Amino acid sequence: MKLNLALIALALLAAPACTVKSLQPGYTKEALTQSREVEGSWINEERKVMLTVLPSGEHYSVLLTLLGDEEADEPEKTVRLKVALFRAGPDKSLSLKPVPLLADASLTDDAWEATGLAQTFTIRTHSICRVDVAGDTLTIRELKASAVSDLLAKDATALDHAEASDEKVISAPSQKLMGFLAAHAADDAFFVDADAAHKFKRVE
Repeated sequence: MKLNLALIALALLAAPACTVKSLQPGYTKEALTQSREVEGSWINEERKVMLTVLPSGEHYSVLLTLLGDEEADEPEKTVRLKVALFRAGPDKSLSLKPVPLLADASLTDDAWEATGLAQTFTIRTHSICRVDVAGDTLTIRELKASAVSDLLAKDATALDHAEASDEKVISAPSQKLMGFLAAHAADDAFFVDADAAHKFKRVE
């Protein structure tokens, strides 16, 4: 059975308003990192979403489950994401502030094939978020489209991009995109506000 498009959008943690996607990964291999803090199971009970984060080589395999509702006859649905954690910024030993942890999420090959979108010539994109772990809370904050738009309005050549519907699609190569992220990753205003962030509690 093919996954519905609403689940795909949720799986990629797309904001309900304008979103920012990238055609290329937001990281280079040298920037990849791992964090035991994010591993394990997390749940957002309000949105009925569970994340299971498992290391997979240099990346993470993330099972995103939309929890079912027996009363509404809605079955549980799961999709697998390939997530890369990386730090876009100065070397930690040279920085007075911790370098923010970023995540690049995309559908795995098998999940992409299962959607049927590969046959419609739809282009698979990457979603880039900032990840923060504080105690038993995992917070995922996407790039804020308005902040990116404002920066590109001042200098359209700062990052190769295009606009499709209400989305900004970044076409810059990974190295240039990572440099752009490094310049803004520590700026809270560059990411969605706290009330629009995805927050999960650790499942013990």
